Amino acid sequence: MKFSSLVPSSLFIGGRIVGVVVRGSDLALILVTLGSSHVILSRTMSVKRIAGWSSASLLVLIMLVSATPRLSAQDVTLNEELLDNYAWRNLSPDRGGRSIGVTGVIGQPDVAYFGAVGGGLWKTSNGGQDWNSITDFKINSSSVGAVEVSETNPDLIFIGTGETCIRGNVLPGDGVYRSRDAGETWEHVGFSDSHGISKIRIHPTNPDIIWVASFGKYSAESEERGVFKSTDGDDTWERVLFANGWSGAIDIAVDLK
Repeated sequence: MKFSSLVPSSLFIGGRIVGVVVRGSDLALILVTLGSSHVILSRTMSVKRIAGWSSASLLVLIMLVSATPRLSAQDVTLNEELLDNYAWRNLSPDRGGRSIGVTGVIGQPDVAYFGAVGGGLWKTSNGGQDWNSITDFKINSSSVGAVEVSETNPDLIFIGTGETCIRGNVLPGDGVYRSRDAGETWEHVGFSDSHGISKIRIHPTNPDIIWVASFGKYSAESEERGVFKSTDGDDTWERVLFANGWSGAIDIAVDLK
């Protein structure tokens, strides 16, 4: 039984939780010890059958459940056979390099993108079985460190070039690119003087509003640092947060409220 698709309600009895889960015409009683996730009693029966029980019968059931001995973590032994069918597998290309930017697409569960800081933007259309680079010979930078897909228009993609996870060797970029056709073509839309774009965020309901967190130059004073905002679909940008020429922006969180 998959609990993610059920509707649970709970009753606290004697330091334990009796979970009542309903799915269709079935009802399951599940007893879980507090402080752990070990199921120590599970019983499935007809909702109609439960509804026909008398109050006395229900009281006896509750008394029996509450008397069930509490199990500790040491009492539970994992059946290793349960793990026989699980195995890790590589979903990305054999040599994609480091990645600090990845996103899925709302409404398209088999589509995803990731930016390789040394190898462009990659896309899968079949849930990770195959990946293809969609920026080769289309942008001027080989490093993609940020990627954002519009929630209302899955064909609208912004990528930020350059690596902002600073380490011994990093690849600079040349700003922000936009695609209006799910990665078929790309257009440079600004921030040429920034070595790294940390994050890009698109408004969840208005794709003309975009925010860019710009790291700026790696080791020199830079004016293209801070947070920038566009309200006209990236035609113009306004710097809305700036400390000084030595302080870059590294992340953006959008409050949906």
